[in-house]
Amino acid sequence: MSFLGTIKARGGNDAFLHIEEEAEKEVALAMQMPLQDKYYQDKYYTPRFVAGELLKEFELFESAGLKISPTDLVKILFKCKLQFASQTEKEFGQRGGGLFPMLSDSAAVVRWSERAGDINAIIERHVNQLEAGIAERILLAHVSSFTALSGDPHP
Repeated sequence: MSFLGTIKARGGNDAFLHIEEEAEKEVALAMQMPLQDKYYQDKYYTPRFVAGELLKEFELFESAGLKISPTDLVKILFKCKLQFASQTEKEFGQRGGGLFPMLSDSAAVVRWSERAGDINAIIERHVNQLEAGIAERILLAHVSSFTALSGDPHP
């Protein structure tokens, strides 16, 4: 089973449909944005912060053991769907936030040249890249002071 199929099976099809709906809202908002301001300067779309709309999906994904964020899926779906809504590469770049993304997550980097393919295959490929990027990460933090429960900094 593909990772997208796993997401739908474990997280639930309703959750995936809600995530896809948020991505489609994002595409609609990006398509409404004028490409230039009143001074004829190019404008670039900034995606919304959608975590608040996806709280239920965050909980579902965590309880299902999916090690991805619903917002990661929104980013991928947004970029893939935006490709087919845009008429030119320049428009795709402006509505997608720029053609040269500074993302460390390669799964969210959708290139204009991929537009020649089938949208479902493109989505599938990027979701599989998302799965490939899952890795256990360890946070190291330097402890510079310690306070005992009594509140005395030097027990």
